[in-house]
Amino acid sequence: MTGDDARSSNEELQFDRVVSNAPARDATGAPVVTCVSCKRTIDSSYFHVNGRVTCASCRGAIESAVATPTDLGSFLQSLALGILAAIAGAILYFSILFYAHIQLSLLTIALGYMVGWAIAWGNGNRGVLR
Repeated sequence: MTGDDARSSNEELQFDRVVSNAPARDATGAPVVTCVSCKRTIDSSYFHVNGRVTCASCRGAIESAVATPTDLGSFLQSLALGILAAIAGAILYFSILFYAHIQLSLLTIALGYMVGWAIAWGNGNRGVLR
């Protein structure tokens, strides 16, 4: 262990109070926790979003921003873009097949990726693997 990690034998571990690295303290000497998003002080409960402290209202806003869309409009937009990508891919595939007289199986994989990308783009890349 290094000098930073090592504890002297007379130093006891304590679990009665929070030891914070934050320099800000209130009038009673308790550490002040601030929200990373809105910069307000947090009095009661706070949440960790990607390792950062946020208040309840900012947590709700972040969750709603990254939530999977469930409305009919985003579904229809994703469906339309997926169909358009599939039609464009079919035209590309059969034009290569007609003019070059070859079947490219790797092209079908790329066309599947293109359709999946169009569907994800249609719903704003929400609800897909990141």
